Amino acid sequence: MNDKEIDTVINACDAGREGESIFRLIHNEAKCKKKIKCLWISSMEDSAVK
Repeated sequence: MNDKEIDTVINACDAGREGESIFRLIHNEAKCKKKIKCLWISSMEDSAVK
């Protein structure tokens, strides 16, 4: 695999059903076959995101 090749997509959408649904719709419509990881955080502070 090339070092610049992307192998994973991060779902950073809202953790509720609507955010998950939007992510899945886009992922499926793009015919993306990449692995999915989820980023679910309750704070938008820089320190929490990092």
